[in-house]
Amino acid sequence: MTESEAMELKPCPFCGGKAYTKVVSRDYMQTGYSIGAEVGCEKCGFHMRGETVFAVDEFMNVKIVSGGVQHMIERWNRRANDENTN
Repeated sequence: MTESEAMELKPCPFCGGKAYTKVVSRDYMQTGYSIGAEVGCEKCGFHMRGETVFAVDEFMNVKIVSGGVQHMIERWNRRANDENTN
């Protein structure tokens, strides 16, 4: 899956309604920060949440520790008839 495919949300897998994303939390930690996001359906209200955690080293280099938001979007876009359904 390409980055543009991952960011483009497919319609709701349950009702076909329009999907949305929104940031639901931002937290700062001593060694980095996290962003929590939600992807869901405007029509039926089903939603999923994920969190991406970023670490910052002493040289201010940023590293993704946990890519939960991207993983959540990939899961939202996955369909039963997809070739690769890991």
